[in-house]
Formats: sequence, structure tokens, C-alpha cells
Amino acid sequence: MGRRRDQGPGGLAGLRRDLRSTLQELGKRTSAAHKRMVLLVILMGAALRIWMLLAPVTNAEAFTVVHFATGDWAGVFSDRTLPGNHILHTALVKCCLGLFGPALWSVRAPDLVAGILCLPLLYVFVRAMFNRYVALLALALAAAAPQLVLFSALSEGVSIGWFLFLLALNGSRHLVKRNNPITALLVGLLLALLIWNDPGQLQVALMVLLWIPAYLMSSYETSLAQRMGRYAIVPLTALVAGIVLFLPVIIAHGVGQVFDPGLGTEPVDWASFSAGHQEAVLALWEHLSAPYGMTFSLLALGGQFVAVYLSGKYRLLVAAMAISGLAAVFLRLMVPAPEDWTYMVLVFHLGTALLLFYLLKLVQDHLWAGFAKRMRTINKNGREVAAWLSNHPAVKEVWHPSLTCTEEYKKVKREGGGYGGLLSFILKAPKKTPKFYDALAMNKGPSFGTNFTLVCPFVMLAHYHELDWAEGCGVSRN
Repeated sequence: MGRRRDQGPGGLAGLRRDLRSTLQELGKRTSAAHKRMVLLVILMGAALRIWMLLAPVTNAEAFTVVHFATGDWAGVFSDRTLPGNHILHTALVKCCLGLFGPALWSVRAPDLVAGILCLPLLYVFVRAMFNRYVALLALALAAAAPQLVLFSALSEGVSIGWFLFLLALNGSRHLVKRNNPITALLVGLLLALLIWNDPGQLQVALMVLLWIPAYLMSSYETSLAQRMGRYAIVPLTALVAGIVLFLPVIIAHGVGQVFDPGLGTEPVDWASFSAGHQEAVLALWEHLSAPYGMTFSLLALGGQFVAVYLSGKYRLLVAAMAISGLAAVFLRLMVPAPEDWTYMVLVFHLGTALLLFYLLKLVQDHLWAGFAKRMRTINKNGREVAAWLSNHPAVKEVWHPSLTCTEEYKKVKREGGGYGGLLSFILKAPKKTPKFYDALAMNKGPSFGTNFTLVCPFVMLAHYHELDWAEGCGVSRN
């Protein structure tokens, strides 16, 4: 495949133009109802995260505040002799404590804000890579995911890592499409900040670094070499910026303290790794699956394989995630803590959203074929029947949105929608209703929805033993 779109002007001006045009395009291509739904889901996700601020203080949070966030700035940037100093996170917590005073919410504020901002970032990335329906499904799943909600409220720096990860993914997609060197520089800086925040999330940065060239190779042929040259800016920037950021740690305690916080007394070799990695993997599985139960987790895992089979783009993401995870484990000869893998929940929920989208599409295209066309016919026929009945001399009253409460109905009617085929009416001569009902050459009975016309004496069926009460409420028994 060749180049899919023009590069346009590069540099910082090109990046600003692209961001502006992307936001404008999203606004034009998104209905008001969809925008409201996205906002509602984000607000619900934010509410869950704010509610979790009431959770008890964890040992990790207390350790960070006592040993680092309340100390001097030199210790924040250079001291990793004890675990718990995620430098970027600690610096943000220290700033919040200085601005807002010693309170639990101020300690947790950086993670809370980052965790909430992850939701629109996830939506924008999935929307750009797939479509608005998959994006909305992924957003809803992420908004309610127990692990994402919990670690967005705990002050452990985990959600800050997700925030930088999603920013890097959005920037990486822009780099692939636009080949902008400024974007490559920014992505590299984001990855350096991600590692600076928590070196235990090395696999997250590696995933982005692997995904970009994979995406490039699947999208371009003739311009691939030139684009790979621009991509080289990303790892180079990440390496240089990472060294600069960790320079105080390196000067004070050596390179080993960057990835090995603590006293360094535990040996890291192949023998100790082989003896303990099974237990660490089981702890990771428990961390990812515990909120959902074993049965649902196994079904969701099977669904991931289906999503990988169905979507080439998702296949690239999962492949980059798997290879980067293995690479990080073998490079360090240790399995990082379970919370350092929680970013996988974001990817897995994207896979689940894809699977749900394809299932719904299967229902619409095959099991519910021609639904959109039939709805147009139903809307047309329903309105014509309602108008015909309202003018018939034997009909007393007709209830249909095209005739009753029309203004209220228009406020919730989607763009291009109709008034539906559901209507009710009563005759001027109620005693003739049974004979009229029996004479109708149509299917009769209750239903939650059918593919054919159905007549239902609803009040008679629903309130047979209380017809007088129903009439007292203004609902005719006929």
C-alpha cells in the first residue's frame, strides 16, 4: 500500500493545524445525541472515581507521602534507595500538598485527574482507529472497569502512567498518518516521562515503540523507509530524555537504582527468576480477573482471540503488548508488580468493545436483515395509518407521536428518525370493539417486538382484573 494521505506542512505549525482540524472533523461527524452519550459516560466514570476517594489509605500511599512527598525536592528527584518514589508522581503529589495542604484528596488529586482524563483520551484513540460505536463501547467498559476506577483514586502513580500511555498512542497515530518530526519528538518525551514516573512500566513504553513500526509497515510501502527514519526520533528522544530525567538518581546512587529501587539485597539472576515467575504470573492473572470472576474472565479471554482474528489493527496492538511484556520481563529477569500491568485492561476492553460491535453488526446484517429499511417503511406506514384512523368516522381518538405530544417527541427523536409504528385508538361505539378485534385479519397477542404487524388488547391483558381501576386512571378498557 502506498501513502494514504498527504503529509501536509510539518513542524509545530502542522501539528497545531492537525489538532484543530481533527477536533473540527470530530465535531462535524458526531451527532448531538452521541456527544451527549459520550459526555454522560465520562461523567459517570468520573463520579465512580471521585466516590473511590473515600477508600482507606494504602501502605504505598502512606510510604510515598511520609518518606518522599513531605521531604526536600533533592530527595524527590534523586532518592530511589527505598521503593515508592515514582518521581513524576511524587513531584505532583508534593505540589498538591503545597498548594492545597495536607489532605487525603490533595494526595490523590494527581492520579484522580489523570484517571478521569484517560477516558476521553481512550475514546479519541479508538474513534480514530476504528469507529464511534467501538469507541463508545470501549469508553463505557473502561469507565466502569473496577481496576481502572480503583487505581484512578489511589495515589500510587499508576493512572498517571495510563494517561501518558494514551497520550503517546494518540501521538503515535498522528505520527504514522502525518510523519511529523515534532510529533515524533513529543511521543519520545511522553515515553521518557512514563518511565520517569515508574520504571516498572517499561513494558508500556516498549509496547508503543513496537506498535509504531508495525503500524507503519502495515500501512505504507513506497514511503516506508522515509517514515521509519522519522520514527527513529522517538526511541532516540526517549533514551536521551530518560537519561536527563534520571541523571540525579544516577549521580547519587548509580544506574542500578533506576530500575532496582530498594536496598538491592535481593539477587536478580536466572535461577531466582525461574523459581518465582510462576507465582508472579498467577498474581497477575488474579489481579486482572478477580473483579469479574473466573467464568467471565475465561469467556472474555476467549473473546480476545476472536477480536484478534477479526481486526488487523487490534492484532497489531495485542502483538506489540505481548512482545513488549515478554521483552521487559526477560530484560529485567523479573515480573513487574500486578498494578504495573493494569494498562492491559484498557487494551482488553478495546478488544471486548470490538467483539460486541461485530456481534451487534452480525445481528443487524444477518439475523435482523434490512432493519433500517423496514424501520423507514414502519415509520411511513405508522404515520399514514394514524392519519387515516384519526379521520375515520367510527374512531373516537388515536394516540400516535405524529398526532399527540408531538413537540415533546421531537425533543428526543433522533436525526432522520420517524414516529414509529406503535399506535393506540378507541372506537366511538365501545361495544363494537370485540367484533372489530375479531374481524381484523392480523396476528394478535402480546409481544416485546416482532417482524410482522401485531394487534394487542393491552389494557385487557395487563389489567384484566382491574379494568375499573384502569378506566379510573383515564385508560379505556377498549
